[in-house]
This record gives sequence, C-alpha cells and structure tokens, in this order.
Amino acid sequence: MNIANLAKFFRDDSVVIYPAETLFGIGCRYPSEVAINRIQKIKERPLEKSFIVLMKDREMVEDWCMSENRNIEFLFRKIWPAHVTAILSLKSGGTLGIRVNHSPFLDEIFTFIDFPLVSTSVNKSGETPLNNLNDIKNSFSNDVDYIVEQNPPKQGEASTIIDLSGGKLSLIRWGAFPFISIQEAYDEFFKGNY
Repeated sequence: MNIANLAKFFRDDSVVIYPAETLFGIGCRYPSEVAINRIQKIKERPLEKSFIVLMKDREMVEDWCMSENRNIEFLFRKIWPAHVTAILSLKSGGTLGIRVNHSPFLDEIFTFIDFPLVSTSVNKSGETPLNNLNDIKNSFSNDVDYIVEQNPPKQGEASTIIDLSGGKLSLIRWGAFPFISIQEAYDEFFKGNY
C-alpha cells in the first residue's frame, strides 16, 4: 500500500501497526477517542494509563501545547531529535507525553497528515514489546486494520520519558537517552548559557 492510501487509514480512525524509530508502534489519529479506546482494549491496558503522541515538528507541538517556561524551545534546541518523550501541558488542559520522532516511515506519513499520532509499543500491557514482524502478525493481525510490513530503521530501547509540565524537570522512565545528558542540557539552557 502506498503512503497516501495509508494516510487515509489514520484519517478514518483506524488502528495501524507501523515502524517507529526503534520499535514497532501501534497507533491511530490523535485525539480519536474511538481508535484510542480500541488500542486500550487490544493492549488490555488500564484506561487511566495514557499513550505517547508523536508530532511532526515544532509548529505542531506549539499548536497543541503551552509554551510555558520555554520548555518547547528547550526541547527543540537541546534535546530533540533524541529518543526522548516529554510530558507537556496542553492548551486544552491536562498533560500529554509528546515525542518528535524522525524515522523514514514517520517523516513520510507526516507529509500526508496534519494531525498527531498515538504511539505505543506492540504488546499486551505488562508484556515485552514485540519487534519481529512475524510475531506481530501472528499476535495482532486480527485486532488492527493494517500492519505496515517494513522494519524499524534500527532496533533499540524505548524512549526516555521526562516531565516538564510542573515547571521543573523530572524523570518518569529510564530509556534510550541518558537522563544525565538531559539534566545537564536543562541546567545549562535555563541558566542562560546557550
């Protein structure tokens, strides 16, 4: 299937498994409640646990998030495109885990869509994420609308998750990018030495 046709799946509230930066992701259009609820059922995930959302670029992040305390500027100048998810305050209220992810597949799909994508690992809640295409097809092909048969560009860990929504930096989950590097960049940036 070509990428333009695949973009229609996302627009139509479908659930798609696709290659993200280091792992396969299962996702949908954000904020499609119908598709997000399907993903929670597929993963057998508690409703109170939220998902990471992938955004195309700074403009998209600024459309959705408050730019309090220069957090967005910090992320784009010092952190991204590193494999880091940041929890930011939404303009509509609440918070959201956001990552600006650059992989060949995501860069291409974002040329055809103008909305964020929900992204979560391909697994049942509490189980190890699947990253083998055959295992994914055997376990999830009856649950999703489409599986992109293309491997992620590199194998690796899940993203490091940080929280910037409370006016200071805090670590939520260790991951692919060292937190000490984030802390050092944060301290340097907010001391004005950039």
